[in-house]
Amino acid sequence: MNNKILTIPATIGIVIAGVSVLSIPAQAYVLNTIAEGTNPANPFINLPKLFEVEWRAGTHGLGDYEAAIGPNGANVGAANPTIQVDWQRNMAISWSITYNQATGQATFNFNNQTSIYTLPSNLVGLPWDRMGLFANVKSKTGQVVANSRTTLNISTINGETVLVENSPTNVASINARLGTRPTFSRYFEGVDEDDFTTLVPITSVTGTVSIGWNANAPNPQPLGVRGAGSHIAIKLKAYDSPLGEDVGVASVPEPHTLIGLLSVGLLGASLKLKRQL
Repeated sequence: MNNKILTIPATIGIVIAGVSVLSIPAQAYVLNTIAEGTNPANPFINLPKLFEVEWRAGTHGLGDYEAAIGPNGANVGAANPTIQVDWQRNMAISWSITYNQATGQATFNFNNQTSIYTLPSNLVGLPWDRMGLFANVKSKTGQVVANSRTTLNISTINGETVLVENSPTNVASINARLGTRPTFSRYFEGVDEDDFTTLVPITSVTGTVSIGWNANAPNPQPLGVRGAGSHIAIKLKAYDSPLGEDVGVASVPEPHTLIGLLSVGLLGASLKLKRQL
């Protein structure tokens, strides 16, 4: 009798000495790239914008603010508290955003400070499933010069690692540098990792942001004078999907369910092999 080997994909499991060993890949949140470049048309221009977070060079000390959340980023008005930070060259600082769709409350944490923005009543209840990232570095004499730069990285969405599809740069980040690429934009939609069509609402995002300059270059936040303000800036804009579009998280079987499905599959495969032997 010839020996026959039953092969099972590694992403599902393997059989060793009659014992099934389940191997489930880690869950990931998928960002599908809709557009990116130095000046692409905004594909979400006609969609409701829920809120906007902006990081900027600002000014050293309390003369200006460096981060804010609101309807239009840094243009927050008096109702929303702003966040202060004295940037250190090339030092990445952690940030997070949480969004409660039911209450319309977006909470922005950065540099151990918190700012909360509540959406207007006509936007409360809308899901967040698309986003735009924008980085811009503009020259300012004595403060923003060649190689002045900024970078934003997204680490997790909904507590999961992030995969980026349909982009030459398959990482969830954006950066700009004066002299090489002073402006850059990226537009994403969050999709289910199985069907790549179902939009998946965003409830939380974490990441880091930094501002950098060469060691012998001017600090964009010089002491004693007004800093570079928005001459160095990064924005994250949160958008809702069109009305009537499919939005929701596809169901994911629990581990015990997967084990049961695997067992049934193995039993069927075993019976089939026996009939062939």
